[in-house]
Amino acid sequence: MPCESDDNSFHAFCSVLSTINSICESFPDALLVLGSDFNVDFSRQTLHTDELQRFCTDMNLSAVCNHPMSNTDFTYNFNMERFSVIDHFMVPNYVFASHMKAVTTVHDVDNLSDHDPN
Repeated sequence: MPCESDDNSFHAFCSVLSTINSICESFPDALLVLGSDFNVDFSRQTLHTDELQRFCTDMNLSAVCNHPMSNTDFTYNFNMERFSVIDHFMVPNYVFASHMKAVTTVHDVDNLSDHDPN
């Protein structure tokens, strides 16, 4: 997903969410589990955050990092100086409410990426 930088990035962000929505409408009986580097940290108030929250509400999805049993501290670091939670899994609300037992981020020293799975 595009980083938050200008109006063009917001339009591109919305376009990707619209494409995801169209794909989901093609498979109405499928269980949607959506994982991505959304470049959105829900602790920040931005246009991208608002749009992703609206998308989740419309699609009846919840971000697993918001689960009460989540211990996600960060999923992305910049030179081990700045940290954020911008990589997300979204699951249906009923899965979030009744089937999730824990959410953990894996910080593995062998991971060469600056993104960590959760």
